[in-house]
Amino acid sequence: MSAELSATATVEEILAKKSVIELRELARSFYVKGSSKMRKVELISEVKAALMIPERLEELLYVLDSAAWQTFRKAAESSEPVKLNLTESRWYQILHGLCYLHFITGNRSLSCSVPPEIRTVYDSLVTDGLIQRKKHYDQLHLYALAAANLYGVISQDDFVALFNSQNEDNTSKEELFDALIRHIVVDAGYCFWDKYIVDIGFEDNSFADVSDLLAQIGDKPRYIPEKKEFLKYADWRYFEHNEHSRNLGDYLIHACGVAPLLVPKIVTELHESCMLSESFQNRFDLLAEHGIEFDGDQLNEFIRLLSAFDNSTRLWSNNGHSPNEIFSLYEQKNLSPHPNQSTKKAKIGRNDPCPCGSGLKYKKCCGR
Repeated sequence: MSAELSATATVEEILAKKSVIELRELARSFYVKGSSKMRKVELISEVKAALMIPERLEELLYVLDSAAWQTFRKAAESSEPVKLNLTESRWYQILHGLCYLHFITGNRSLSCSVPPEIRTVYDSLVTDGLIQRKKHYDQLHLYALAAANLYGVISQDDFVALFNSQNEDNTSKEELFDALIRHIVVDAGYCFWDKYIVDIGFEDNSFADVSDLLAQIGDKPRYIPEKKEFLKYADWRYFEHNEHSRNLGDYLIHACGVAPLLVPKIVTELHESCMLSESFQNRFDLLAEHGIEFDGDQLNEFIRLLSAFDNSTRLWSNNGHSPNEIFSLYEQKNLSPHPNQSTKKAKIGRNDPCPCGSGLKYKKCCGR
């Protein structure tokens, strides 16, 4: 730490406070060749030169989260130190460790500044359109997060079409790859697989389940909400709360004695299990982990509430649609009479698979 340095400390002054070991670590971070044999003066010179490369700072700024980006921008454009809350973003420590941010400690407070040499580099990037590009790339990143959470898998072509339909500043597959690969390298909630953008969870078994999911989706139409609603899915914890999720939560509280503060967590876990089309048994195992068990009457009522919740949940296997929506689409397409044919509807047997895509028999699902 360089607490004794002033808020206007230069890069060279900050580096001079570091040990040779610390400077060599920085040099390796910036891919400085031959750093293991350099003396301190040489290390300071080479690391400073690396810090001054505009493209290096630009690539780092592109992957900053909102809190870190706003703080860095404010510090770079302000003549006074900017107050800092380290809990807001993990990037503060990274920026500080790389000497792009200088920490200043005070009485029970922490603030930061951007060294003057780095400000000069930042100003040149801003002049070259950095802020507009950052805004555009951030939007692409948020859309990728939302698509991965809502669909599980989406082709790059479909993603580009979706993004362009909701944004005036259009994108292309070439730009998409360049923009998203930066986030993937530093741990995003999605990744590339073949010609698709997929949820990062598919990495766990080397993407073996992606093909199965694509087969389940088949030719089902994609659910595409309005832009404001779509972007809510960039938060992996988000899902649409409705009367069925509320009924489920109320039952857990009033009939099962579950603490109200615990209910949102349980309902979110049930939603994730449902979204992934896991079995009912998986959900009961999940409840058992929370110490929740049912007697006979409770079990029947809970299954009824859980089925209603399931049928209103947006599923990856339904391309973002809920089973209820898919069933309505199926009825409209396959059960409604053709204009030139008989008005008699095709009958679904109670033991037939439910057309909503849940995997249950019709009598156990939408035919209840």
